[in-house]
Amino acid sequence: MNSDVADIVEGTILEGPYWQEPVRVLSTKARANRIEVHAIGVSSHQHSAKLISIEDFRKNVRISPPSERAAFDGNSVHFRLAAEAHRIRLAYQYDPHFAVSVSQIDPLPHQLDAVYSRLLTQPRIRLLIADDPGAGKTIMGAATDRIGTRTGIIIGFVLVCVTLVWLVIVRELWMLYLFAIIFAFGYATMIALMSPIIAELFGIRSVGILLGIVNFAATIGCAVGPVLAGWLFDISGSYQLAFFTCIAVSFIGLIITLFIRPIHR
Repeated sequence: MNSDVADIVEGTILEGPYWQEPVRVLSTKARANRIEVHAIGVSSHQHSAKLISIEDFRKNVRISPPSERAAFDGNSVHFRLAAEAHRIRLAYQYDPHFAVSVSQIDPLPHQLDAVYSRLLTQPRIRLLIADDPGAGKTIMGAATDRIGTRTGIIIGFVLVCVTLVWLVIVRELWMLYLFAIIFAFGYATMIALMSPIIAELFGIRSVGILLGIVNFAATIGCAVGPVLAGWLFDISGSYQLAFFTCIAVSFIGLIITLFIRPIHR
């Protein structure tokens, strides 16, 4: 084997018409006036075995020395951040429910089926999931400065009650769009006015603990609601009973709101 060919060692990079891409040498072996090269593609990592005459090898193959060994003296924090970013970017390929997992939400089986198997497969309905209630918070937050917080809460309850009744009779896609817009507007109104109505009714002295109690009660409702809806679906095969339950609860909330009055001390 001639000197220039004999200098090829494991890791040497070869380029030439015999490969579709640069390859990294795994091993070489002299066979009379030929050289047998076992290599792996730099990008594709596909293995190739070529038997090339030494004369052709000298004419057509470009040899690059093997790269230096990887250094391990870099910034370990930056490396971990980069590795974690790359892992998260590719995580959806292995876990289709990755967004749900990182949000620490434990969805029920019927919720996964409804969202991933039915809603997300229909592009037009996906717009409803992305509906932003920000307009309701902004507009009604400003309006309550003139009409009063309690009146704003009542308007929000009325919108939610009416749209839930509307949802029961929805049969067309435009009706579903209309429900999503008005419901989001009413729901966002109640969320935006939760803290102001507590301060208005009980004063600001204990608003922190009262808001915590309200949020805790809301958390209980968020925990019980999906379980109850799933159970109603299991026994009836439809979400109609769950919708009617939501309507009843919303009307009870509306009635209670009509009778609440500020506490004067």
